[in-house]
Amino acid sequence: MKRKGRQGRSPIGVDLGKRYIKAAQLRRSGDGWRVSAAAALPRENPDGDTDRSEVRQLRGVLERQGFAGKHIVLAVPTEKLMTGILDVPPRGSGAPVDQIARTELARIHKCKPDSLEMACWDLPAPSHGKEVNRVMAAGCTHANANAFADCFENEGFNVRALDIHACAVVRACAPVLSGGITCLLDMGWSAARLVLLFQEAVVYERTLGETGIHPLFKAIGKKLGLGPETIDSILGEVGIQPGPDGEGANWESFQAVRGMILAHLASMLDEVRLSISYATSQYRDAAIERLILVGGGAAIPGIREYISSALEMEVRTVAPTDIADCSGPLQDRCSDPALTASVGLAQFAEG
Repeated sequence: MKRKGRQGRSPIGVDLGKRYIKAAQLRRSGDGWRVSAAAALPRENPDGDTDRSEVRQLRGVLERQGFAGKHIVLAVPTEKLMTGILDVPPRGSGAPVDQIARTELARIHKCKPDSLEMACWDLPAPSHGKEVNRVMAAGCTHANANAFADCFENEGFNVRALDIHACAVVRACAPVLSGGITCLLDMGWSAARLVLLFQEAVVYERTLGETGIHPLFKAIGKKLGLGPETIDSILGEVGIQPGPDGEGANWESFQAVRGMILAHLASMLDEVRLSISYATSQYRDAAIERLILVGGGAAIPGIREYISSALEMEVRTVAPTDIADCSGPLQDRCSDPALTASVGLAQFAEG
């Protein structure tokens, strides 16, 4: 039986980003969802592992922000997640497909098969080439999973599940997905991640190198001598929208920052194009429907229009306000696409 939190609420979806910990809790509203609580907690040590002190601080924030219960769903940290696209026998052959996938994933990542927590799903057959049955597998060692969950359990939380971040984003964005190939670009702090979805299955996932907001943030600070608050203000309020005409230090700084953002995006989009080329070569009969932007970087003003023009496709930014009822005082907070993954995590129990 699936248990719910107090007053019919979902588990709390907790997304541990490198710069912020994001959390969301939902309740059913007709055929959809209503966000009942949402929060973002800045991390004191973005480069460090989560510790009990940080989890204790998170618990206090959740209590003050109106979250109910102690049941949470977490995403496996990216650096602990092992993935692979594997060739396996057909499901109807009678072969132990999941066991074969587990063994192959363990071989690729040089660990023992019985040391893994693993999930796998069938991929749509490619449009050409030899007939093979492929699955995508994702796993985490028991040791890493237990250590991560224990950090929260020891502070009074009940970890209901460890999810896959890409699957949480797909689950949250389900209301705006279509039948063709959809690209999901999660623009996070440390890196951008691209997920390709076809026939309701994640068929490809890739971390796009030094493409996160943090490398851009550091480069701007180093080159222009700007402080973190000033950079945050420029990225959050001005972005790459056409700048004001004028002269002086502020205007020159804006133009310099805008140029650095555009160069950073151009490098990222080169990698996106390579991934899209892979998808279209595998599934030639399917069209690329659109690209969906989530994550903190998706909120940079002008970024949606720039990517749409550069890739010549429809681009849509998805925040909790686009996929759930976020009325009242939560509306402004839920307009942030950085919170989208935490909504998907909160939906895990019914996913």
